[in-house]
Amino acid sequence: MLARRPRDLAALEAKGLAHDQLDEPGAAAKALQQSLEAEDEVVYNDRGVALSRLGYNHRAIESYRRALAANPRYATCWFNLGKALFRVGNLKEALQAFTRATELNPKNRSAWNNRGVTLRQLNRIEETIPCYERAIELKEDYAWAWHNKGYALELLDRPREALKCYQNTLTHKSGHEHHDGSEWGQLMEDTNKAIVRIELILEN
Repeated sequence: MLARRPRDLAALEAKGLAHDQLDEPGAAAKALQQSLEAEDEVVYNDRGVALSRLGYNHRAIESYRRALAANPRYATCWFNLGKALFRVGNLKEALQAFTRATELNPKNRSAWNNRGVTLRQLNRIEETIPCYERAIELKEDYAWAWHNKGYALELLDRPREALKCYQNTLTHKSGHEHHDGSEWGQLMEDTNKAIVRIELILEN
């Protein structure tokens, strides 16, 4: 029965970790063991998501890898693996995971955007631009990709192009799905500061 309900298993994983945090080892062990009863890629992916949300990124990575061992063409899991690897600072493997995610699902705009961000962290700035452009091509009002493209252009000393991208970020305020209010507010603040900064540069 449990094997057919992967989200229940992810919930059991989360429950086990919660008991662990409350120093209730017996209850934690029971819930975690139940979450491991099904060998299924969806189960392991959902476990990884639950673990990541609780801040257990190394455990999440292990779970995603088990999912991918069962199904190497699981595009969503490659994307989730990339995010977890990025969070723990493993940028090279994160880039590989995001690249694989875009290969398996070229329409995943978030994977393209995250691939660009990872390349930027690796100081491969020129290579980020096509990633952001592909994300924007898939969703024209993708404000995060517009901002990231603007920042990359700014780093490449192309202020006029960067300014246009930042302005587009503000124009496309609807493209903020999958982000909470604090992240969105920070994006708007960073974008407005960038516009002021570049306008001052262009005036001189």
